[in-house]
Amino acid sequence: MDLKFIIQLLIAPLIAAVVAVWVGEILRKRNFQKETRLKILHNLISYRHRVESDEFLSSLIHLNYFIKTPNWTI
Repeated sequence: MDLKFIIQLLIAPLIAAVVAVWVGEILRKRNFQKETRLKILHNLISYRHRVESDEFLSSLIHLNYFIKTPNWTI
């Protein structure tokens, strides 16, 4: 075996692991944002008859935050 093959054999798994962690983190953040938006929607629908409730007002505040944030997609 020559040196080039040995280096490729050692470095390729390390690069693959770093890329896998990076992609996993991106997916985790996207799923967390989606879950948060669904919780907000659930609270708005659940407490729509009680506009003065803390849950409803908290959901409105979070909804305002997501509207001002430009990088959110479903």
